[in-house]
Amino acid sequence: MTRRIVVALAALLAANAAEAADIRLEKPETSTSSAVVTVTGEFGKTDYDAFIDVTHYIKSATIYFSSTGGLALDAVLIGNIIRSKRFNTAVADHKLCLSACAFASLAGVKRFLGKFAAVGFHAPFEKTTGQRLAQTEAAVSVYLRRMGLADHAVAYVLTPGYKELNLLTNEADAKAHGIELTKLQIREFVPLP
Repeated sequence: MTRRIVVALAALLAANAAEAADIRLEKPETSTSSAVVTVTGEFGKTDYDAFIDVTHYIKSATIYFSSTGGLALDAVLIGNIIRSKRFNTAVADHKLCLSACAFASLAGVKRFLGKFAAVGFHAPFEKTTGQRLAQTEAAVSVYLRRMGLADHAVAYVLTPGYKELNLLTNEADAKAHGIELTKLQIREFVPLP
């Protein structure tokens, strides 16, 4: 997919997105397998609490993302939980994880990207005006460094502005920009090591 097609698709999906993501426990944790949690839809103000409710007692999980974005600070809060619990993150085959979702996905101790899937980054901005949000951008920058990203990777994530994306679709591009991820065929709801 070209960047232009993905941006147009993201704008269309964002226009139809709900005010909160759908956060679900798809497969419970067992003695031999980690849990599977899905986060689908636009990140909203209540998602941090919902994520805590779903993951509170889980010790090992793969968090699957499919979202065009939403509120960056809520995604960062969810990302902090993911990292503190040492969960893995994944974007399944044919799915997108853009904007705020991409921030949360970077929290995975291991990050997985499916076939024909993409993760897309841009700086936080105000939806109605397209203006960059300097304070939010500063908070996201601190968060990204806490997730282990070097300065050049943080710059790659936060350089694009309104209606732009830096899009990762494969391991080589990710590595070139200082972001570790594993590309493989991933059907949803599969616990990943």
